Amino acid sequence: MPTDIESLSKFIVAGIEQTEGTESTTLKLYRTRNLSPGIYEGNTKKREYNGDDGRYQTTVTTGQHSKISFDCDFAGSGDINNIPAIDDLLRACGLNRAANPQGGYDYLIADSADVDSITVMFRRLVGRGDQASEKRYRRYPILAARGYVGIEWKAEEDPLFKFVDITGEYIRPVEESIPKIVFDYTDQADPLPIGTSNTPVAQIMGKDVCLHAMTISNYSGFEVSRTNAVNCDRTRLKPKPIEGSLTIKEPDWDKEFHIYEIAESHEKITRVSLLMEHGTSAGNTQRISCEEIQIHGVKDTDLSDGTLGKELSFTCLKKPVLTLF
Repeated sequence: MPTDIESLSKFIVAGIEQTEGTESTTLKLYRTRNLSPGIYEGNTKKREYNGDDGRYQTTVTTGQHSKISFDCDFAGSGDINNIPAIDDLLRACGLNRAANPQGGYDYLIADSADVDSITVMFRRLVGRGDQASEKRYRRYPILAARGYVGIEWKAEEDPLFKFVDITGEYIRPVEESIPKIVFDYTDQADPLPIGTSNTPVAQIMGKDVCLHAMTISNYSGFEVSRTNAVNCDRTRLKPKPIEGSLTIKEPDWDKEFHIYEIAESHEKITRVSLLMEHGTSAGNTQRISCEEIQIHGVKDTDLSDGTLGKELSFTCLKKPVLTLF
């Protein structure tokens, strides 16, 4: 008979691979949201032969792979001396870690797309949970995986890392009986909602802005490309522009800055700085800085308090730096 699998019983463990395509020996458990797997995907081909009536065509999958997307808390390890668990995921999504001289770690967007690969083990608990006579799990391995990460901030909401299309080698899923897995999330601090008390810095060209939202859908600046050529079946990342949007309250044109003057590009390109800092305690503070962005779109928007806001589209003209400290 069919198996009962609770929809919220799914979870992942993951870790950087020492050798690409060989399962990582150090897998960490991650606290995720909106976990969305795509197991056994690829390109499909129809086989049509002469002499049949066109109805009985088989379908063949080529370039088979698996991928997974999910959100994680935009947070640090909780201890400035500990590398955050999120490190492995960021490295597999196009970022390289470097020690920050003032403490914590900088995550720098890689020059090369050939970044570290990761093993992802996606699991589901099978059966009736604690009432079952044994613990059975469905395990869906994904090896040699890479992807990209986005960032989403909204006032009064938890900020998120959005890991998208982490894609790797397809391995046939298995069912296994193992001891109950204890959900112990190490080096993963609790998130802090976006707002004045938790988000001390939000600046454009050194001027404070009333920030309602920020989204950088592809902070890594890479898109996922899966190849299946002979002797080189792997996931690579292809560079692309880093684009985002900011929703802010209408600035004072005289005392702060004239948003339309900054956005004008018909005579020259204006480059301005962006600085965002979230968190107030060591081990759970995050900073996003970019020396040069171009604001190239300005739209009116009604804010939740009834005032006029501006939704700004921007492109990073230098690589931003993410610091966890």
